[in-house]
Amino acid sequence: MRELWTTGHKVELPEMLDGRESRARLQKQILEFCPDCSLICFTMNIAGPIKTNALIGRAFFIGCAAIEDVLSRAGISAERQIRELPYGNEAYYVVSEKEQSAEDLKRLTILVEEEHDLGRLFDIDIIKKDGNKVSRSDVGLSERRCLICGKKAAQCASTRAHTVSELKRVTEEMIFDHLRFEMGPETVCDMAFVSMMNEVAVTPKPGLVDLSNNGAHTDMTPALFEKSAGAIKDYFGECFSQGRELAAGRVPSGSVLGAIRPRGVLAEESMLKATQGVNTHKGAIFSLGIICAAWGYAGGFDIERILKTAGEIAAPIAHEEGLRGIAGGARTQAASGFAAIRDVSLPAFELAIKRGLGVNAAGVFALLGLIGGITDTNMIHRGGKTLAAKAGELVGKFFRSMKEKLENPDLADKNALEDELLLKASEFDGFFIENNLSPGGSADLLMLTLFCRMIKDIGE
Repeated sequence: MRELWTTGHKVELPEMLDGRESRARLQKQILEFCPDCSLICFTMNIAGPIKTNALIGRAFFIGCAAIEDVLSRAGISAERQIRELPYGNEAYYVVSEKEQSAEDLKRLTILVEEEHDLGRLFDIDIIKKDGNKVSRSDVGLSERRCLICGKKAAQCASTRAHTVSELKRVTEEMIFDHLRFEMGPETVCDMAFVSMMNEVAVTPKPGLVDLSNNGAHTDMTPALFEKSAGAIKDYFGECFSQGRELAAGRVPSGSVLGAIRPRGVLAEESMLKATQGVNTHKGAIFSLGIICAAWGYAGGFDIERILKTAGEIAAPIAHEEGLRGIAGGARTQAASGFAAIRDVSLPAFELAIKRGLGVNAAGVFALLGLIGGITDTNMIHRGGKTLAAKAGELVGKFFRSMKEKLENPDLADKNALEDELLLKASEFDGFFIENNLSPGGSADLLMLTLFCRMIKDIGE
């Protein structure tokens, strides 16, 4: 599941070289503009072709905060300039040499590299006004040590003593271990964005937008979902913070929904502006907003407790759907503590992963369990109760058959099961498109399932 946070743009060598030249030009321009200053340049030390994504980006901003903290404690004021680039994020701080010498800056920032939990991943250069870097040896310190074996890092790098996959694994473990204790709204925003985009990426999804087609929709594409997710991701961090604040103030959980509703209205406005009126993530704003608030309120990484808290938060509005005769929709699901996630999709996802299926296939399997196991009001709205029930019954029958095979390793090998699963999902996709069916409620629950699995993954 960590692949959900550790995939991203793969940088090719020409792009990497262009990035280095661009960084050198910018450093020169800054020093020319500030001739009596030293320059702090901060980047991440990441092995492999993927230099930035949600996980690495979160670690980068943690590093920025650590640098700013050590400067502040030394009485140094420095404005930050950030460049978020596909070949790696960069942060720059300009410090007058009258305020602090370049060598003293090096000693200060080495404290970050040596003492911070993620310091081995931080690459903090101090560049003097003449353009030369201050090395560790210039301030009487030894070379940096290898992330894995503790020997001199330069020696291990030159001999390629460790594989990229080994370095990547250790890097990921370091960041995840740190985030267990540094969970904040920024991380929740990243997780929300990733879960929304990975729901889109699961392919094939019957009647829904995925990487193969736009399903039963004529007004939605993966690119539009990305714009929408980017426009609203900060809202989910706000929900998390609001939940945490209300819990600290001992405010009853039933009052949380009223507190986050005004933010939800603003998020919906941002979504519609980004999509020019297309409703891409209204369900996510409601359901994922509640789960993020519940996470903040409950704390920790216990999914059972978080979902139970979500049910308490949503309880005041559960009766609204019953009064409108559409029990089973988003409000009912939320008030149940998202029982469909707890009882169907999350166990299905984890069963598929345990059996050896890939993340994508596990997502497809979880979605089919939802389509076949809940009352999806979006399908009823598009095709009526009879057709929606028929489609759910067909999908549910296949899901139960596949679940039996996954639970019994002797029935088929994992490759055959994955092929069968994806082929049947593709057939369902054709049926759903032909009948204009879109299980949007199930899609939202799949997105929440991926989000909940991330929470578990961090906590394990």
